[in-house]
Amino acid sequence: TIILFGISNIYARETIKSCNENLIVNGHKYIVFPEDGGKPFGSDVEVILSTTNKLKLKLIFEEDKFTNCLDKMRKGEIDIMVGVSNKDDRNNYMIFYPYFNWDTGGSSSFAISKKSKFANDVDKFKNARLTQEQYARFYDTKYNNEDDHDWDGEDPCRVILNRVVRMSCNQ
Repeated sequence: TIILFGISNIYARETIKSCNENLIVNGHKYIVFPEDGGKPFGSDVEVILSTTNKLKLKLIFEEDKFTNCLDKMRKGEIDIMVGVSNKDDRNNYMIFYPYFNWDTGGSSSFAISKKSKFANDVDKFKNARLTQEQYARFYDTKYNNEDDHDWDGEDPCRVILNRVVRMSCNQ
C-alpha cells in the first residue's frame, strides 16, 4: 500500500501586485523607488503595507508611468493601487474604497482591479483599513528609506518598467 501526503508550505503567502511611479510632491515622499534597486519607501508604501501585512499578503511593487499602471489595472496585470481617484472611466475597471478623508474635503482610495483575483475580497480589504488617525500619522512621517517600513520579513520583488531589478522572488 502506498500512501501519499500533500505537503504545503504553511508560511507561503499569496502575492499581490501594485504599481506606481516615483511620486514626490512639495518635498513629501509618497512613493520613492531608489536608484540602487532597494525597496520603495514613502507614505503610500506604508499605507499599502498596513493592509497587505494585515492580510498576510506578499507585496510586489512595479515602478512604471502612472498611465501605464492604469492600463495594467484595466488588464488585470496589477491587483491594487493606492491614492487613486475615482474619475473618468476608472470605475469601469476598478473597485474603489476610500481609506482617508483629507481636511480639504477630498479623500484617498484604494483601487482593486475588477480582473484581479482579489476583486471578490474587497470586504476583507475594507475590514483591514486603519483609523483616520493612523493614516494621518503615516502622512505626517518623513520616510527616508526602506528600513522605515515593516516589510514583514519579506524581500519583495521590484520591477522597473517590466525589467526585474531585484531577483529575490521565486517566480
